[in-house]
Amino acid sequence: MHHSLVRWREIEGDNLTVFGLGLALAVALHAQQIRERPPLSRRSKQEAKMPPLVDLKSRSPVRVGVEGEMPPLVNLKSRSPVRVGVEGEMPPLVNLKSRSPVRVGVEGEMPPLVDLKSRSPVRVGVEGEMPPLVNLQSRSPVRVGVDGERPPLVNLQSRSPVRVGVEGEMPPLVDLKSRSPVRVGVEGEMPPLVDLKSRSPVRVGVEE
Repeated sequence: MHHSLVRWREIEGDNLTVFGLGLALAVALHAQQIRERPPLSRRSKQEAKMPPLVDLKSRSPVRVGVEGEMPPLVNLKSRSPVRVGVEGEMPPLVNLKSRSPVRVGVEGEMPPLVDLKSRSPVRVGVEGEMPPLVNLQSRSPVRVGVDGERPPLVNLQSRSPVRVGVEGEMPPLVDLKSRSPVRVGVEGEMPPLVDLKSRSPVRVGVEE
């Protein structure tokens, strides 16, 4: 019995020794990998700070409109992040499958979601309002351009940036089936309808 107990302790000691050596080796290898890792460049550091891309099939809200931030809105066919809420830069893209109304024009809050299948007219660009969903195929007039705010409608098939939200400028609302921009957004006017099946650029809401 005594011999068996001594032998078991010898085996246990050997196992602890092997475990300790293995642990020390793993720690040494990890430390070496950290030392050999190249330092991040400025661009890599900026990319590391970028938020993840938003799944447009998800119901998760996203924050936009904070000047200088990089919100996670993306081109529907591109994996590149775009900056929104910065004057003169690209507008947010929209979730065409969501039916939830959102607040627009408030810094740091959710962007408008556009429902192309809705038939409700909407007012956009009024700070703090809860507009219904926008329907580009509706026959109902839509008010835009109130107090310098512009709705971020974009060409989902184009990779060209469009400038919106610059006070006094005419932001381009885009025909979703055309590559030609259309001009709209005169404050307080009721622009005519945009033909989404036409490939000709049209100017709407502009005093002729």
